[in-house]
Amino acid sequence: MIITIKQINQTAEGLYPFQDKICLDDLVEDEPNVVKLESVQVEGQASILRSHLYQVSAKQKCIGKLLCARCLTTFPTSLESSWVEKFTDKKELACDTDEETVHLITDGQIVLDLYVREQLVISLPYAPLCKPDCAGLCPVCGVNKNEELCDCNTSRIDPRLAKLQDLLGEEKDSVS
Repeated sequence: MIITIKQINQTAEGLYPFQDKICLDDLVEDEPNVVKLESVQVEGQASILRSHLYQVSAKQKCIGKLLCARCLTTFPTSLESSWVEKFTDKKELACDTDEETVHLITDGQIVLDLYVREQLVISLPYAPLCKPDCAGLCPVCGVNKNEELCDCNTSRIDPRLAKLQDLLGEEKDSVS
């Protein structure tokens, strides 16, 4: 998705509305928890802040199919975010500080695909869950505990305390 400075400058009020869909299929290969991704719907506006300084504000949304971090099933989720970026065509106005970032554009074009992709990656959950109380997989038999129960003993003893457990076992034997 490309917006040109010419398009922004030709509008009556310096506001250029836009709407488009961007396909980010390569994100499925780059992100391990993303199984499928629909096209990202982006809408927003580009505006003139002052001479040679432009701002793009956008909202984006898409439906993604993610892999649950606990039970490894896939589930659909809505990924939505909004963002604002500033751009300039003058090298001396471009900056990247803690307070502000102004991106330098070349050839009078603002290419938005990179910013849409970046916001989508940021909006992805670190450990996606199919539901907040997902029970996950049994570590012994591998059954999905959301679908069926198992009788496996999953209690673990801290290896540093395993000797104490042995002592407790000996004490029970001596009392009997």
